[in-house]
Amino acid sequence: MSDTDELFLAGNSIETSTFLKRRIEKSEYGKLEKIDNYSVHHFIAKYINICNPKEIFVSSGNSEDLEYIRKSALMAREESKLALESHTVHFDNYRDRGRDREHTLILVSNSVKL
Repeated sequence: MSDTDELFLAGNSIETSTFLKRRIEKSEYGKLEKIDNYSVHHFIAKYINICNPKEIFVSSGNSEDLEYIRKSALMAREESKLALESHTVHFDNYRDRGRDREHTLILVSNSVKL
Protein backbone atom coordinates (compact mmCIF):
# COMPACT_ATOMS: atom_id res chain seq x y z
CA MET A 1 0.00 0.00 0.00
CA SER A 2 1.41 3.41 -0.95
CA ASP A 3 1.56 6.50 1.27
CA THR A 4 -1.24 8.10 -0.73
CA ASP A 5 -3.42 5.00 -0.37
CA GLU A 6 -2.98 5.21 3.41
CA LEU A 7 -3.82 8.94 3.25
CA PHE A 8 -7.17 8.19 1.66
CA LEU A 9 -7.99 5.48 4.15
CA ALA A 10 -7.11 7.77 7.07
CA GLY A 11 -8.79 10.89 5.67
CA ASN A 12 -6.26 13.25 7.29
CA SER A 13 -7.06 16.88 6.34
CA ILE A 14 -3.45 18.10 6.61
CA GLU A 15 -2.12 15.28 4.43
CA THR A 16 -4.96 15.79 1.95
CA SER A 17 -4.11 19.48 1.71
CA THR A 18 -0.41 18.69 1.20
CA PHE A 19 -1.28 16.17 -1.52
CA LEU A 20 -3.54 18.67 -3.33
CA LYS A 21 -0.92 21.43 -3.16
CA ARG A 22 1.62 19.06 -4.69
CA ARG A 23 -0.67 17.96 -7.53
CA ILE A 24 -2.57 21.15 -8.44
CA GLU A 25 -1.06 24.36 -9.82
CA LYS A 26 -1.04 27.20 -7.30
CA SER A 27 -3.69 29.25 -9.14
CA GLU A 28 -6.06 26.27 -9.37
CA TYR A 29 -5.43 25.25 -5.76
CA GLY A 30 -6.31 28.80 -4.70
CA LYS A 31 -9.78 28.34 -6.21
CA LEU A 32 -10.22 24.99 -4.48
CA GLU A 33 -9.03 26.39 -1.16
CA LYS A 34 -11.97 28.83 -1.18
CA ILE A 35 -14.30 25.85 -0.78
CA ASP A 36 -14.44 25.41 2.98
CA ASN A 37 -15.45 21.76 2.96
CA TYR A 38 -12.93 19.08 3.81
CA SER A 39 -15.14 16.33 2.34
CA VAL A 40 -14.95 18.00 -1.08
CA HIS A 41 -11.16 18.33 -0.84
CA HIS A 42 -10.82 14.69 0.23
CA PHE A 43 -13.10 13.51 -2.59
CA ILE A 44 -11.09 15.45 -5.19
CA ALA A 45 -7.77 14.23 -3.79
CA LYS A 46 -8.97 10.64 -3.80
CA TYR A 47 -9.88 10.73 -7.47
CA ILE A 48 -6.76 12.65 -8.47
CA ASN A 49 -4.85 9.81 -6.84
CA ILE A 50 -6.87 7.15 -8.67
CA CYS A 51 -7.13 8.82 -12.11
CA ASN A 52 -3.73 10.57 -12.11
CA PRO A 53 -4.74 13.38 -14.53
CA LYS A 54 -2.08 15.27 -16.46
CA GLU A 55 -3.76 18.61 -15.66
CA ILE A 56 -6.31 19.77 -13.11
CA PHE A 57 -8.62 22.72 -13.69
CA VAL A 58 -10.88 24.15 -10.99
CA SER A 59 -13.73 26.31 -12.28
CA SER A 60 -14.80 29.24 -10.16
CA GLY A 61 -17.84 29.71 -12.40
CA ASN A 62 -16.74 33.14 -13.65
CA SER A 63 -17.00 34.07 -17.34
CA GLU A 64 -13.27 33.52 -17.98
CA ASP A 65 -13.37 29.99 -16.59
CA LEU A 66 -16.53 29.14 -18.52
CA GLU A 67 -14.94 30.43 -21.74
CA TYR A 68 -11.84 28.31 -21.02
CA ILE A 69 -14.07 25.24 -20.64
CA ARG A 70 -15.89 26.00 -23.91
CA LYS A 71 -12.63 26.49 -25.83
CA SER A 72 -11.07 23.38 -24.30
CA ALA A 73 -14.06 21.25 -25.31
CA LEU A 74 -13.79 22.54 -28.88
CA MET A 75 -10.03 22.00 -29.04
CA ALA A 76 -10.41 18.45 -27.70
CA ARG A 77 -13.18 17.88 -30.27
CA GLU A 78 -15.63 16.98 -27.52
CA GLU A 79 -17.92 19.71 -28.87
CA SER A 80 -18.51 21.08 -32.37
CA LYS A 81 -19.48 24.63 -33.27
CA LEU A 82 -22.92 25.39 -34.63
CA ALA A 83 -23.77 28.21 -37.02
CA LEU A 84 -25.44 30.10 -34.17
CA GLU A 85 -22.88 32.25 -32.32
CA SER A 86 -21.59 30.72 -29.04
CA HIS A 87 -23.54 27.48 -29.50
CA THR A 88 -22.06 24.00 -29.71
CA VAL A 89 -23.27 20.44 -29.99
CA HIS A 90 -22.08 17.28 -28.26
CA PHE A 91 -22.98 13.79 -29.43
CA ASP A 92 -22.67 10.78 -27.17
CA ASN A 93 -22.74 7.14 -28.09
CA TYR A 94 -26.30 5.99 -28.80
CA ARG A 95 -26.11 3.77 -25.71
CA ASP A 96 -25.17 6.66 -23.42
CA ARG A 97 -27.96 7.21 -20.93
CA GLY A 98 -26.71 10.49 -19.50
CA ARG A 99 -25.52 11.06 -15.96
CA ASP A 100 -26.83 8.05 -14.09
CA ARG A 101 -24.82 8.37 -10.88
CA GLU A 102 -25.86 4.98 -9.54
CA HIS A 103 -24.54 3.23 -12.64
CA THR A 104 -21.54 5.44 -13.51
CA LEU A 105 -18.29 3.58 -13.00
CA ILE A 106 -14.65 4.48 -12.73
CA LEU A 107 -12.48 1.70 -14.13
CA VAL A 108 -9.62 0.83 -11.78
CA SER A 109 -7.51 -2.23 -11.07
CA ASN A 110 -8.85 -4.77 -8.59
CA SER A 111 -6.39 -3.58 -5.92
CA VAL A 112 -7.93 -0.07 -5.81
CA LYS A 113 -10.88 0.31 -3.46
CA LEU A 114 -13.30 3.18 -4.03
